[in-house]
Amino acid sequence: DHFDRPQRGVLSRKPKPNFHLGVSEMEGEKDILFVRRDKDGAVTLYIDEDWAAERGVDPSQLVKIEIPRELYANGTVQQLREYAATCLESLDNGTA
Repeated sequence: DHFDRPQRGVLSRKPKPNFHLGVSEMEGEKDILFVRRDKDGAVTLYIDEDWAAERGVDPSQLVKIEIPRELYANGTVQQLREYAATCLESLDNGTA
């Protein structure tokens, strides 16, 4: 399953062929997701700060992550979470 953004704050299904993200695709335009790492280590994704706040999340807990457009448009939610988790780890380690 693949996802897109037809409405503000909602990820929905969009059928797409299998997706492989190559290095050249990583260098293109970016989209933004706001990310929070939960206490159990899980990563929660939000389309924008307002949507997160509507769900009871303190905006100061969010990290703004740039997502490659190809991944954002065609990747699965799991691929987005994994990418965001890698970015958070890089920030935590000071390598971003």
